[in-house]
Amino acid sequence: MAATSQKVGVSAASVATKMSLAIPVVFGVWMYGEQLGIFEILGILLALIAVYLATMRKKTIVTHKYLFLLPIAVFVGSGIIDTSIKYAQQVAVPKRNSPYSQPWYLARLHAVAHYLSC
Repeated sequence: MAATSQKVGVSAASVATKMSLAIPVVFGVWMYGEQLGIFEILGILLALIAVYLATMRKKTIVTHKYLFLLPIAVFVGSGIIDTSIKYAQQVAVPKRNSPYSQPWYLARLHAVAHYLSC
């Protein structure tokens, strides 16, 4: 993200980060079978177009041709991070009624560790 801000601009990095929300939405539709309406589909498409347009520069500025990939990498990377956090939360984090999710579990675990270290 820092390289994108330095070489392409803060606005392009910011837009790419904010619009990366489209990736978890698409993943949620695919993984959990959620339904999208026409406005949601239109919003995802507009997010993709916004990332592309935010990376465009005036033709008077000489830049490398690979620089447009930086905001796209930020877009995809931020989307993957958000998606993986949500997926891990749904799959790996124990539910509330599990004995391992209770606050006392950590207290007991600390007590046992302390007892074994003495």
